[in-house]
Amino acid sequence: MRQFMISIALMSLFGNSAFGQVIGKPVEQPFPLTEARPFNFWMDVKLEKAQEIFGALTEADYETIIDCTKQLRTLSEFEAFVRKGTPGYLTQLRSFQFAVTEIEKQAQKENIEGVTLGFQQMTLSCVHCHNVLRETAPGKATGTSAPDLKPHSEKK
Repeated sequence: MRQFMISIALMSLFGNSAFGQVIGKPVEQPFPLTEARPFNFWMDVKLEKAQEIFGALTEADYETIIDCTKQLRTLSEFEAFVRKGTPGYLTQLRSFQFAVTEIEKQAQKENIEGVTLGFQQMTLSCVHCHNVLRETAPGKATGTSAPDLKPHSEKK
């Protein structure tokens, strides 16, 4: 079921062309998953999209900002399905979704200050959510061990 949901998310983000198969060649997973970090997949992709927004923000590239907010919203909905049992997560998710929606609204108005404020709100919601997830005891709520939430620089 998890692989099905991930496939749907990837198709919505990158289109069906990422899943085509050439006859005689094995299908490669675009984002290999390991059981040790199944939940961080969503966070890693959301981090990439947030970084894209930041880059687009510095260039006032409103089209890219809008595109990334739509992808972030979709990713957060899939992640909500996976983490729905984590205490406090849905509250943080609503905060994140509100900030993403605000970024999109302000980008449509080409209001750079509004986009910047929305981006700051989104960043705060990410930090607060990660704090909630760190406080969640291993094995509770999700039925798996707690996610690996090491700083991004230590993951490589």
